[in-house]
Amino acid sequence: MSDSLNNSQMSKKSKKSKMSANENKENKENSSDNLQVPIQSVRAYLEETVTAAIQEGMMKLVEQKPENPLEFLGNFLIEKSKKK
Repeated sequence: MSDSLNNSQMSKKSKKSKMSANENKENKENSSDNLQVPIQSVRAYLEETVTAAIQEGMMKLVEQKPENPLEFLGNFLIEKSKKK
C-alpha cells in the first residue's frame, strides 16, 4: 500500500517539476525577447545613471551597519534622487 502511495506521490512531484521546468523555459524565452539591448548599452546606461549612487550608498551601509540594510539603502537612494 505504501509503495503505491509513494509511486503516486513521486509521479505528482515529477509532473510538477516538469511543469515548473517548462514554465521557467517559457519565462526565459519571453524575457529574452524583451531584452534585445546589447550588454554594453546596459552597462553604459547603469554607469551613467545609478552606479555612483549605489556605490556611495553601499559604502555608508558598510560604515553604519544598520539593522535593515535594504531599507537603509533604499532610503539612501530615495534621498539621493531628490538631490539631483
